[in-house]
Amino acid sequence: MGYRLVTTDQLGLIWVQRLLGQSNRVIAQRLGLDRGTVNAYAEKMEALAIPADAPLGEVLARLAGLSGTAKEKPARAVLEPWEEEIKGLLAGDREKGAAPMKVKTAWIVVLERHDLGATSSYESFKRFVRDRGLCRGLPKPTVRIEVEPGAEVQVDYAKMESWAVGGKARTVYAFIGTLSFSRLPFVLFGTSQDQVSFAKAIVAMLAYYGGSPALLNLDNLKAGVIAADIYDPALNRTFAELCDHYGIIPDPARPASPKDKGKVERIVQVVRELWKRLTALHPAATLDELNELALAWAREEYGRRAHGTTGVAPIVAFEETERPRLRPLPTEPFVPAAWTVAKVHSELRSLPTSSSRSGSVCTASLPG
Repeated sequence: MGYRLVTTDQLGLIWVQRLLGQSNRVIAQRLGLDRGTVNAYAEKMEALAIPADAPLGEVLARLAGLSGTAKEKPARAVLEPWEEEIKGLLAGDREKGAAPMKVKTAWIVVLERHDLGATSSYESFKRFVRDRGLCRGLPKPTVRIEVEPGAEVQVDYAKMESWAVGGKARTVYAFIGTLSFSRLPFVLFGTSQDQVSFAKAIVAMLAYYGGSPALLNLDNLKAGVIAADIYDPALNRTFAELCDHYGIIPDPARPASPKDKGKVERIVQVVRELWKRLTALHPAATLDELNELALAWAREEYGRRAHGTTGVAPIVAFEETERPRLRPLPTEPFVPAAWTVAKVHSELRSLPTSSSRSGSVCTASLPG
């Protein structure tokens, strides 16, 4: 238990209850104090020899000296002479060519320079640096980007663990979607991240939400984005056809910039823990059964807890505000096709140009 300073009023209560014959154990229980703390202050009160008939104001005045007794901090006293030096190590000096140090490096340097040995632990050093405000720079500000209801959905993939699928151990991936306004998540476990699986996952997600948002924010997964570009990214043909079918504008994040889709990134670790929980509780479940459990969790458990940022339960924000703002889905769902480039045999290349063909081949993938 950490150190806690006992107030003058509490000391007065201890003094009064001791006059009434209460034991230190009972006093500690009533005041929520440690029994050793009450014992220590009781001894100090006896040393003051305060008369039993002394006015309460006088008693409190004499006890005030005891409440100001703070716990000694020997480690801080050891480091105080070197405060400016520590600050300089953390900040660095460009003129002298000294680069800024991390806290642990500065701690090692100070220990060795001044032969402090075991007089200051790393934890004590970190507290000293934090309490004195010696850390170089200030924490980076966090800019939270909020959008209008129905404006954006963010999607991502996360690797789970192996699971028996069709009698074989397969690596499972979680396709995760999050509506940026309501934060209502969508989770779909699968064994592939190819263009058809990616398209099917998006189709299932839009059906789950019952509508489509204006933007789809994703990273540069090859199933969605072939070549990243801030102005004109090259999209996978299947993904481009899906966006055209639903009237969605693709909005790829910048390469190596996970904060561009921070709302879905934030829930990745939550979904990983969900996978561990579901597989531990349902060891014989199929992947389809785990997906049903995951969607029930998204709506009934995660969706009904007040979100830490918005302060509103995601399912409430979705049902009351965001669902009406989503655009209606087309009458026919999108059927993804796997597009590949045909390879022409070398013998066919010698045929006349009018008879030689090469191009894209489409393999339709039925839903299901």
